[in-house]
Amino acid sequence: MPKGIAIKKWSDRPGFVVHLTITINRTLDQGTDDPEMETFYKRSIGFRGSLDDQAFVKAIPFEHSQQIDFPASLKPKRLLQRFQKRNICITGASSGIGEALARTLAGGPCTLVLMARNVARLEQLKMEWQFDQTEVIVLPIDLEDPASITSAARSMADRLPHLDWLFHVGGISQRGTAADTDFQVVQRIMQIDFLGAVQLTTECRALLNASEAPGIVVTSSMTGLFGFPYRSAYAAAKHALQGYFESMQLESASPYVCIVSPGSIRTDISFHALEPDGQENGKPDPRLEKGMTAQEAAKCILKGVARGKLNIYVGRSELLMIYFHRYLPFLFKWIAKRTPAK
Repeated sequence: MPKGIAIKKWSDRPGFVVHLTITINRTLDQGTDDPEMETFYKRSIGFRGSLDDQAFVKAIPFEHSQQIDFPASLKPKRLLQRFQKRNICITGASSGIGEALARTLAGGPCTLVLMARNVARLEQLKMEWQFDQTEVIVLPIDLEDPASITSAARSMADRLPHLDWLFHVGGISQRGTAADTDFQVVQRIMQIDFLGAVQLTTECRALLNASEAPGIVVTSSMTGLFGFPYRSAYAAAKHALQGYFESMQLESASPYVCIVSPGSIRTDISFHALEPDGQENGKPDPRLEKGMTAQEAAKCILKGVARGKLNIYVGRSELLMIYFHRYLPFLFKWIAKRTPAK
């Protein structure tokens, strides 16, 4: 960040950050159109919490001012421009948000590397998407198995000269109290939701460095921002994920990193969530059934990434819990403690 920058943001209603003001004190001879500032303008969108509200970034050098307005929304064609002619890898692409991201990107001029355990489903999607401009590569990966992660990364390196985008979407959830959950279940969730993503990122480092503008998009969760009943191991894994990749955001040697925190999204995550003994839950979650669709979530994510956001919160009214936790902790705890086990 250039020297002498003060950042202030505020909201006119709960949950929506509307204005971001950046004040820059610099000498006149530096001007306002240098490459460093241009890059900062673009990345400054990442400080906003809203997906749709217009942001105003005001740069005020010494005795001079300039205002840059960013559009509130991007047209679909422009939205996908950042992903055109790019090599894109998506884990967990066989269902849920991962599949929705792949569906949204399919059809454009790009190479999609789809990774998941369910290779049959990936092959089915590949057959459905017979687009001339899209090359689809299917690779098996099991985030629970470090050897499988290494194999998937090497297979991708054999087929691609570089990797422009790495979307970490694959993961697993939990349904059970901390007191009842076996330690082996905690280890399994930490491996799949945290260590697997970190290992794949590390294995893909050379491929990402070979790209002119690499990017990493990490799917965390609202429970990566605070603890929640019956999600102790899941929350721990997402907190670790949040901490690791947020640290990467602060390191100058890192590529662009975006952290996505979904709320209630209509996916099958509840069916595959682990119970205290390690068995799959196999039941729907009524809260998820009322949530945003995976396709809607995918569009929000891609819109935010296209605009250079560093953090994206995806969901509906449940996102208020983020602000309750931060500003009204007593209300957050009152609501969370009364949440029924699902």
